[in-house]
Amino acid sequence: MSTDAASSPPLPEDVGLCHAVIGQLQDTVATQQRELEQLKHYVAQLLRQRYGPRSEKIDPAQLALFDAPTEAGEVDTEPPTVAEETSVRAHVRRGGGRNELPTDLPRKRVEYPLPPEQLPCPCCGQERTKFGEEVSEQLEFVPASLLVIEHVRFKYSCRHCQEQVAVAEKPPQPIEKGIPGPGLLAFVGTSKFSDHLPLYRLEDILARYGVELSRATLCGWMRQTAELVWPLYELMQRRVLASRVIHTDDTPVQVLDPSLPHTRTGRFWVYIGDARHP
Repeated sequence: MSTDAASSPPLPEDVGLCHAVIGQLQDTVATQQRELEQLKHYVAQLLRQRYGPRSEKIDPAQLALFDAPTEAGEVDTEPPTVAEETSVRAHVRRGGGRNELPTDLPRKRVEYPLPPEQLPCPCCGQERTKFGEEVSEQLEFVPASLLVIEHVRFKYSCRHCQEQVAVAEKPPQPIEKGIPGPGLLAFVGTSKFSDHLPLYRLEDILARYGVELSRATLCGWMRQTAELVWPLYELMQRRVLASRVIHTDDTPVQVLDPSLPHTRTGRFWVYIGDARHP
């Protein structure tokens, strides 16, 4: 027989007494379990306050809200913790009403004259004359449209010798012998890289305007456009590298990879210089 078994009190033989002892043990286990859960909660709160993000940090005085209720007659002698005051800028609520439309937007004037049958005055019958006008503004959207520009190069020759043919020069084009104009390339590039529209959606958008262009064609246009703006990229790189401080950030994007059964994560890296080299 072990020493622990010899030192423990003998178990009662009465069944009712055994049930009472078991009930007391269950109450003790439940109380200890509640205290253990409360201590775990305290530790989690303190760890979040010490190592958590700034938005998750809490005032230590708030931990007192989770304390167990004090016994009757017990008085808390410790003074309450005073939270540090943080000044927050007052929220400025925007007033009602609509914003004024920019003055640099093009405007189209639509006039509404009074019908001829309403010109006679109902009192004297004389014709009423215009003395002023009432103007109200309406913001309208003109959808984009595609058009075909025909570059006509006139040819000239000598009538006497029927030779020396000359053809007028055509301005340089963004893609030589290609059909896209600079405005169309700017639209596709802005839609893809600024508005994050994939090429298959742009393929459908252009199809609604009556032109069938495959995404492979659009992708080739973007490659050639990147070559056109390469000098601008080099200029921006030189200006950023001339800065004393360079700020950087990345934007994750999903990239199709034929070698994988799913997409992989790619990144657009953005670099910004200081105030002198923005």
